[in-house]
Amino acid sequence: MVTSRDVAARAGVSQATVSRVMSQKPGVTPVTAEKVLVAARQIGYVPHGAARTMKTGRSGNIGVVVDDLANPYYPELLQALDTEARGAKVRLVVWLAGKRANPAAIEAIRSGTIDGLLFTTATQSSEELSEAIDSRRPVALLNRRIPDFPFDQIATDNVAGGRLVASHFLSRGHTNIGFIGGPPDASTTIDRLAGFRARLAEAGEPLPEDLTVHSEYSHRAGFEAYSKILAARKNVTAIFCANDLLATGVVDADRDESGGEGAPLAVVGFDNVSLSEWSTYSLTTVRQDSRAMARWAIRRILMRVRNPDLLEVQKLLPPELLLRRSSP
Repeated sequence: MVTSRDVAARAGVSQATVSRVMSQKPGVTPVTAEKVLVAARQIGYVPHGAARTMKTGRSGNIGVVVDDLANPYYPELLQALDTEARGAKVRLVVWLAGKRANPAAIEAIRSGTIDGLLFTTATQSSEELSEAIDSRRPVALLNRRIPDFPFDQIATDNVAGGRLVASHFLSRGHTNIGFIGGPPDASTTIDRLAGFRARLAEAGEPLPEDLTVHSEYSHRAGFEAYSKILAARKNVTAIFCANDLLATGVVDADRDESGGEGAPLAVVGFDNVSLSEWSTYSLTTVRQDSRAMARWAIRRILMRVRNPDLLEVQKLLPPELLLRRSSP
C-alpha cells in the first residue's frame, strides 16, 4: 500500500509537508505543493479521505472556486453558500483561482475528494473548469454564464441590469455617458455592457468607444479608469461601472478631481455589496440576490450528485436598481 511516507520520499520533502498539502493547510509554497501532488500522482497515492469516498461513493464535500476575495461580493456570496451548505449538511471546500490554475483544486477534481464543483468565476479558458468537465464531476456556474456549455448555470440577468442603468441615466437627461467594466472576457462584463449599450442605442445615444474602458474589478482600477474617461472627454456627466468596487474608485477619483465643486458626476455600480450602502459612497447600484443564487446552486449541485443524468438548467434572476445619492 502506498503511503504519505512514500510520497514524501519521492518529492524530497517531509511527511508533515505532504500532510499539509493533502489537507490543504497553509504554510506550503505553490512550487512545493505542486511537487508533492505530482509525486502522489506518479506513485498512485490516494489520500485517506479519498479512500473513504471510494467506499461510500460520496465525500460530503462541495468545492467552490472563487477569484478575488478582495472583491467584497465574493465573501458575501461565500457566506450565503456556506449557510445553504450547512442546511444541506455538506461541507464547502474553497479554492482561489488566481491567474494560474490552483493545483489543489485540480487534484481534488481528479481524485474525487469532492462530490461536485461550483465556479463563481470562470471563462471558457479556465483550466479548473476544463479539468472538472473532463473528470465528469457535477459542475455548476453561479454569477457567471458561458452559453452552450453543458452544465447548470445561475446568474443575475446582467443584460437586463445594464438596460436598467441606461434607462435610469436617460430618464435623468444624461447624454455624455461612460462605461467602466472588468475583464472583457468575463460574462458579467460582456452582458452588462451589452444591455447598457443596446438601451442607449435604442434612445439614439450610442456609447462612444473612447468612453468605454476595461480593466480589473478593483477600486484602484476604477480610480485610474476615471482619468482615462476624462482625458477622452471632459463633459461626461454619468458613468456606469460594472461592479461596486469600480464605482467606489470612480467616486473617490471624482472627489479628488472636482474638490466638491461643479455638477456632481452620476455614478452607478453593480452587485449591491455592503459598502455600497456606506454614507461615504451611498451608491446607486444594481442588486443581485446572492441568497437566492446560493440556494439554487447548492440544491442543484446536490441534485446532480444524486442524479448525474439530469438535463442542464440555465437560470437567470431578475436584477433590481437601487437608487441612492451617487445617482438619485
